[in-house]
Amino acid sequence: MSALEKQPDHRHWPASLHLELALRSGCTRLVRNRHLGPLRIQRPFHPEASDCAHLYVLHPPGGLVSGDDLRLTVDAGVSTRSLITTPSAGKIYHVASTGERQRQTTHITLAKGSQLEWLPQDNIVFDGALGELGLRVDLASDSRFFGWEITCLGRAAGDKPFRKGALLQRLELYRNGKPWLLERTPLRATADILNSPWGLRGQTVFATAIATLTHLGPDQQKHALELAREQLGQTCAGVTLTRELLIARLLGDDSETVRNQLIRFWWALRPLVFDRPACAPRIWAT
Repeated sequence: MSALEKQPDHRHWPASLHLELALRSGCTRLVRNRHLGPLRIQRPFHPEASDCAHLYVLHPPGGLVSGDDLRLTVDAGVSTRSLITTPSAGKIYHVASTGERQRQTTHITLAKGSQLEWLPQDNIVFDGALGELGLRVDLASDSRFFGWEITCLGRAAGDKPFRKGALLQRLELYRNGKPWLLERTPLRATADILNSPWGLRGQTVFATAIATLTHLGPDQQKHALELAREQLGQTCAGVTLTRELLIARLLGDDSETVRNQLIRFWWALRPLVFDRPACAPRIWAT
């Protein structure tokens, strides 16, 4: 059993949300919405001319305290089109004296011909936090995915740096049940990786964005790589194209700057990845 599949500890206030999407009369619909605890979703929106459904995941408490365990699972049915985002940043607070970790895991499954965009706002790791963040995406051979994860260590605006604590971050992509990309990033506040040239270089914000390009030919994939490098600018720590995955790494000292760079990256790449123009979620304008 993987870390993303462990059962929650019911001594605490567990929160889970299970969403199922299916194609109905040519439009993507939310056909199942099962929740436990303070993890909900607003009604789906359809702001595009296409059948794409926009969904906003809400966590009213606004952050994780000691022992909290948030679990989101999404089953995107055959030929569905969906975009999932959050209205505000997630927060991982200072742990209590018991030292119990805070966990947030997301498991997305894409069926044949489905397309999904995972575009949450950043996760802020407070000084003294002991957090675990996990994202797993299971894709069919012809499904398409674009997603990002943005992490902010400490609160620079409040002069509250990340001096103690730890974060374990996992990113897993599987295609047809086989590993496609597996990353495990353990970060301790006192570790060399935070300040070393081969690590975060003293920056407090880091992000990873991924786009699947299996449906594109070699020339189009090369064009996507060049376009990505052009869009990301100075925050870009590197863009690679490997095994038909476009992977971008960003570093910065301001989460808004990094996020805006990612939005420009997504805006430029969406027509290539999903064959439709970008349409920003309405919640981003509030």
